[in-house]
Amino acid sequence: MLGFAAAICQQGVNFIQLPTTILAMVNSSVGRKIGVNHPCSKNMMHAFHQPQCGVIDTDTLSMLPNQKLQLGIPEIIKDGLIRDAYFFQR
Repeated sequence: MLGFAAAICQQGVNFIQLPTTILAMVNSSVGRKIGVNHPCSKNMMHAFHQPQCGVIDTDTLSMLPNQKLQLGIPEIIKDGLIRDAYFFQR
């Protein structure tokens, strides 16, 4: 939500992403769109605004329950297939 606010405030304010889940880490490292969910639709309000930088601390993953860890795996596979399908063909 803060990334979206930074994008629409005065044509873009610098911000730093600090993802704390695998899903957020994957999206932070490869994503370009920042969005806010709306009751009618996911990411209905969005903007394209890159952070100044992103800090990924994998130690934060040790505090997550297994369910949260598993939610990021499909995103990793999806992004891998999109960006390097050859890797999955070997």
